[in-house]
Amino acid sequence: MTQKKEILTLLKEGRWKEAYYLQWQAEEKSYEIVSKEPTSSSDLKMAVDRERKIYQALYPLNIKAHSLDYPTHGIDQIVWILEAIIPSLFVIAIIFMLTQLFAERYQNNLDTAQLYPFSKVTFAMSSLGVGMSYVTVLFIGICGFSFLAGSLISGFGQLDYPYPIYSLTNQEVTIGKIQDVLFPSLLLAFLAFIVIVEVVYLIAYFFKQKMPVLFLSLIGIVGLLFGIQTIQPLQSIAHLIPFTYLRSVEILSGRLPKQIDNVDLNWSMGMVLLPCLIILLLVGILFIERWGSSRKKEDFNRS
Repeated sequence: MTQKKEILTLLKEGRWKEAYYLQWQAEEKSYEIVSKEPTSSSDLKMAVDRERKIYQALYPLNIKAHSLDYPTHGIDQIVWILEAIIPSLFVIAIIFMLTQLFAERYQNNLDTAQLYPFSKVTFAMSSLGVGMSYVTVLFIGICGFSFLAGSLISGFGQLDYPYPIYSLTNQEVTIGKIQDVLFPSLLLAFLAFIVIVEVVYLIAYFFKQKMPVLFLSLIGIVGLLFGIQTIQPLQSIAHLIPFTYLRSVEILSGRLPKQIDNVDLNWSMGMVLLPCLIILLLVGILFIERWGSSRKKEDFNRS
């Protein structure tokens, strides 16, 4: 009790280094007790281990601790947005927007792309470019707004702020820097959105009407995105589902691979899978547009 009062006093006085040193020592003792207790669960041991390592990392920095669960700093806000908003509300809004954009091409069973004085391949490239531009602007916009809002409240934050990362391979918690999660997460999520643009385009090409396109896109993308939490067969192949990488912060922090016990779900796999899929889908789209255009010309010549 005396030590807790001393820690609180030091925190009130802004003597962060001294306070976190004492907190670190207290967590070390707690970890020793929990480790020796045979009834302690592995999750409890890991939680205590995480706390002691966080305070150990905070001690030399001599800064006030941030709340990563309820962030107020700019950098922390971006990470929170990537974890909580991007894979849920934001992706649903993007699917609505892309459905409207791509399905608008088909009016009363007529492909209006045929009415333009350029090829359907050119039209497809233009449509995909517009879709990707929308996604890019909105993605940068929401991340930029969250960073600005957090910065105005509590400041920019620090790129080297301690961030707990779970290693499924080593079965332990390590403390990295928040930048180790932030920048790779931004890239993974952005690449996943490019895949989504192409997938919605293909669904619109085959089904043409807005409601079926919207329904299938939501089921196929959002359903798979969250289905890995509860559907056992999906968990073993989660690393091969491109939409999983929208949950980039959970992947980079090791939490999602731990939850579904999939050691292959990681940054390296995402950086191989997503660019390859983007290229394959683009080639597929251009092929079917060219093939469809050639077939219509042949039908027209016969008639």
